[in-house]
Amino acid sequence: MVAYHQDLVDQVVVIPDNISTRDFPSINIYPNPTSGRFNIDFVNFAQEAEIHIVNFQGQEVLKINNRNRLTMELNINYLPDGIYLIIVETKSQIITGKIIKS
Repeated sequence: MVAYHQDLVDQVVVIPDNISTRDFPSINIYPNPTSGRFNIDFVNFAQEAEIHIVNFQGQEVLKINNRNRLTMELNINYLPDGIYLIIVETKSQIITGKIIKS
């Protein structure tokens, strides 16, 4: 049995064994690391999404809307080298990834 403190977990989702996670939305980020230009593939997305790129100081450095595109090319040439968090937010879900700019 696993116990979680209520302040640490807002929601726990249990996926039964007979449900495949391959049908859930996900993102693929490539090339990673990048020198500036990279792609995000949106897998199993059925709705509009908002993409936020956040630096490790917690500052949002880029915000873009995806209106049902399967792939987006982004350019972060102007940002300093480092690790950036990519947050893809829909009305019902938040998916995160990271990109390394070098």
